[in-house]
Amino acid sequence: MKGLMIKDMFSLRKQMRFFIFVVVSVFVISIMFVLSVKFGNVGRFLEKIQTDENAVSEKITIGLTKLVMLFCLFIPIAFTGNVTEIFLDDYNASFEKLMSAFPISVRKRVAARYISGISFTLTGLCISLILSLVLSLLTTIINFDEYMRYLICFTGVILIYLSILIVLAYIIGGEKTGLVGTLPVIIMVLTGILIKYKTFYKMLFLNGDILLIFFQTAEKIQHMSVTIFVISLLCLILSYILSVFVTERKGGTI
Repeated sequence: MKGLMIKDMFSLRKQMRFFIFVVVSVFVISIMFVLSVKFGNVGRFLEKIQTDENAVSEKITIGLTKLVMLFCLFIPIAFTGNVTEIFLDDYNASFEKLMSAFPISVRKRVAARYISGISFTLTGLCISLILSLVLSLLTTIINFDEYMRYLICFTGVILIYLSILIVLAYIIGGEKTGLVGTLPVIIMVLTGILIKYKTFYKMLFLNGDILLIFFQTAEKIQHMSVTIFVISLLCLILSYILSVFVTERKGGTI
């Protein structure tokens, strides 16, 4: 099982190199943005839009600034959500046929795949938390506790995406990376719209203050971070059970 996880990490080595580049870029851009807010053009622009005739409220201005910085910190976590390369490499190397002959149970083989994906995502979370801590020391705009809740919430969303992606890869076939990578997004977006249809209806048809509704929704989501993360763990468990079932029905091949 440990060997399978190491193999998966080798399959992700190209992504790992790009991941390091992304992390460094996000860190540099975030620092530059913070400095610009305090001393540069972004700060002057924010002051200007608050003093214009159609002035934007300070709350919304700060909210937009925090949102931009938060999206930057989402990038390392979002980058770790796609593990289709592992399935594609196995397919191209016909490794799925060889794997069925290994003296390792189907449960352990599937578990190794899940552990690899989860470990990659949690690595992204740890890096984003470290970046947010550093940024919170540089500016009062960022509150580390608040950002930590948002990052945990977003990690939960990525883990839900991962749970759908992996089980679809086992059902449809890992070589169909486009379909496997797209379907979870469609499923999650449609589910989100069905659950929060009233919010979407207000934003689209009632001509309300879209920014205000957005910030109110974000505030609610922030306080649901632990709940969403727990739901993601339950989704992973259900996904793992279904993946084992599908693999066993295929005779141990993926």
